[in-house]
Amino acid sequence: MPIMTDLAARLNETCDLSVYNRGEVYFIEVVQGSRALTVAAAVGRSLPVHATASGKVLLAHLPDAESEAALEGPLVAHTQRTITRPGELRRQLDVVRAQGFAFDDEELEPGVRAVSAPVRDRDGNVIAALSVTCPTSRLPLEGVSAVAAEARQAADAISRRLGWR
Repeated sequence: MPIMTDLAARLNETCDLSVYNRGEVYFIEVVQGSRALTVAAAVGRSLPVHATASGKVLLAHLPDAESEAALEGPLVAHTQRTITRPGELRRQLDVVRAQGFAFDDEELEPGVRAVSAPVRDRDGNVIAALSVTCPTSRLPLEGVSAVAAEARQAADAISRRLGWR
C-alpha cells in the first residue's frame, strides 16, 4: 500500500493496518521500518484490543454494545502500564474519540510505543486503524503529537481512497 510505504519511509518506523475481530486486533498489512532496531509485526498476527493503540482506536468507534462486551472480559496486564480497569479504559476511549488518535505507552511491550489513527469507509465508519510503532528511545513522549499528525494524515489519505469525504 503506497500510503503506508511512504509513511514508513518518512518516519523509518514500522507501520501497520489493523482490524477488529472478536476482542482482538489483527494485522492485515505491515510495512517494516528499515532500521537495525525495529518493532516486528506480521500480517495475521493478533494482539489484545485493550493494550494497543490500534485496539483503542477500534474500540472507541465500535457500537456501544460491542465495545462494552470487549470491556467485560478480563483486561490482562501485559506490562505494568497496561490498562486493566474498564472505567479507566472507557475514559481513555473518550479521549481517543476527542483527539482523533490513540497512544500506547509501553502497554503491550516494555520499550515500545505506538500511535494509531482511524481509517474510515465512505460513510465515515471506522473500519481499520493505521499505526506507527517505535522503540521508546525514538519516540519520546514529547514526539507523540508529531507522529500522531503523520498517522492521521496517512489514515485520512487511505480513507479518501475508500470514498470518505
